[in-house]
Amino acid sequence: FIPLRGRLVPSSTVFLDAIEGGRVEQVLVEDGALVEAGDLIAVLSNTNLQLEVLGREAAVTEQLNNMRTIELQLEQNRLAHKRNLVEIDYQVIRLTRSIERQRDLAAKELVSKSTLDELQDELTYYENRRTVTLESQATDARMQEAQLQQLRDAGDQLQAGLGFARKNLEDLNVRAPVAGKLSGFNIEIGQSITRGGRLGQIDDPDGYKL
Repeated sequence: FIPLRGRLVPSSTVFLDAIEGGRVEQVLVEDGALVEAGDLIAVLSNTNLQLEVLGREAAVTEQLNNMRTIELQLEQNRLAHKRNLVEIDYQVIRLTRSIERQRDLAAKELVSKSTLDELQDELTYYENRRTVTLESQATDARMQEAQLQQLRDAGDQLQAGLGFARKNLEDLNVRAPVAGKLSGFNIEIGQSITRGGRLGQIDDPDGYKL
């Protein structure tokens, strides 16, 4: 036999560190208590994190409003182009019929050729205007749709950032990661805890090792 001095320690230990730093607002369990996984142990507060979440929420709201504005403008432009096309098509039909009638009269020399030329020029104007309106409609829709897609992408990034910020805020609620016996847990209300600071540890109460 070789006599030695030893130290009896729990067979497994999980260290309890603060994911986010902050000021201790509540201490809900005492050192040495048995806890279950997920039990709320302490509550911290962090003004900077709270302001960050509020700022990100405001940014997301603003981005959503911008997208709604662009969507409204897109719809208004589409309706405006549609109204213009209806008016232009009406004029084209009217002038086409009028020219056909005037041609018959011109063939009988009942109207002057200048009258027929004026009607033809007006018809050409509306046909050209229709082409330009269609091009403008396509260009506006393409540009505004691209802008809308950029806003959607930026909104998705803001939503993801907001999710991370809310997760960080939720991490101020310190919970037991595993079941066991809480030890080395000596924080006090009002104490400032740094990010990653050691709060204590949770030991396996049923197993030991030398």
